[in-house]
Amino acid sequence: SLTIKSIPGKGRGVFAGQHISSGELVNISPILLFPTPSSDESGNAERDILSHYTYTIGLNQGLALGLGSMFNHARRNNVGFTIDKANQVIRYVAISDIPVGAELCINYGRNLWFEDVDSTGTLSS
Repeated sequence: SLTIKSIPGKGRGVFAGQHISSGELVNISPILLFPTPSSDESGNAERDILSHYTYTIGLNQGLALGLGSMFNHARRNNVGFTIDKANQVIRYVAISDIPVGAELCINYGRNLWFEDVDSTGTLSS
């Protein structure tokens, strides 16, 4: 089982309610696909905020519904994901054993829009 908890400095996140084994399917989230905004649409506050929660899928953006939008970032992530565009879902899989109570994190990649804070609360370089 998975739970959502608030984390100071990070917002809400997804946590393991039971042990999760490496390779185990953690979650399947449906995605809502929509066109990537053109550069002349940037500056729209609602669109800019929404872009922090989307995945780039070809020429579109995909918003993960359900828990898919709740996974926080970690450089040393314990969850990976695959995007299934044909079925419009994202599958999240544990890439390491995850103990009860641990936060489940994915890696957002290199182009972060925030300062990266690792699990010790220090800024990464």
